[in-house]
Amino acid sequence: TFPNGAYSDEYTPDQLGTYSVIASWLGNDDYKEATSLPALLTVKKNPSSISVSLDSMLISPGNTLRISGILSPPLSDVKVMVSYRVKGGNWVELANLSTDSNGEFNYVWANTPSVEGEYELRASWLGNYYYESSSCSLSFIILRVVNPPAGQDSSSTTEESRMPITY
Repeated sequence: TFPNGAYSDEYTPDQLGTYSVIASWLGNDDYKEATSLPALLTVKKNPSSISVSLDSMLISPGNTLRISGILSPPLSDVKVMVSYRVKGGNWVELANLSTDSNGEFNYVWANTPSVEGEYELRASWLGNYYYESSSCSLSFIILRVVNPPAGQDSSSTTEESRMPITY
């Protein structure tokens, strides 16, 4: 107890939850006992965030796409799930990855979808005892393959001008 009657104490809860904390004094010959009103202390998981990026937002059907991301705080050896879907469709698991010592993850998608349209990619992790889960999504476009008119180069080209880009 400080000379002015104030006091302090440290307590580190070992579990998540809500705690009711009181301070009490047994009293002495000069002063009666006293007990404070309860103070509520809530221990929650720490927040986390995950980000993901692509080396290109416009992809030719079946081409390679490089995916990279980072978990914050930078936790190592954390499982990250990468999924994709046609926009508005059902998610399809693409890869289960582990973060490196900097919280980063990378994946090379060797054979992207062959059907044109707008797709979404999501990176997520389930969290752990200390950190909340988080996820991040972004959109990318699989371009339409256009065959050139007869008499021109017979290799297919992609048509970028007709596809809307949404980020």
